Amino acid sequence: MENYRTSIILMEYYIPKVISKDKYEIASFKDSKEPYGVYIVLKRNNFSCDCMGFFRQKDKTQHKHCKVIKFWIEHLDYEPGYCFWYEGKDLEFKQLLTKVELWK
Repeated sequence: MENYRTSIILMEYYIPKVISKDKYEIASFKDSKEPYGVYIVLKRNNFSCDCMGFFRQKDKTQHKHCKVIKFWIEHLDYEPGYCFWYEGKDLEFKQLLTKVELWK
């Protein structure tokens, strides 16, 4: 009998939060209720992130954490309770919590 390799592709999810004007937190989740990474994204002239991937990436405008924060600001007006993920190169999102649920 042949051995078959199975691979589980864990989707990475992002939840953003405002820390202060031009400073945001983005938590990354995979297979746990606890985030495996929490990063700070700053907006000055351009977006920057404190994760290791940002410093390695040649085109900083394509950094995944910065793109999530930029989309969240421009299209969802900082609305809390959203979860983001990538399907290929497409950014997807869904509102998980409403304002009422957030304040319970």
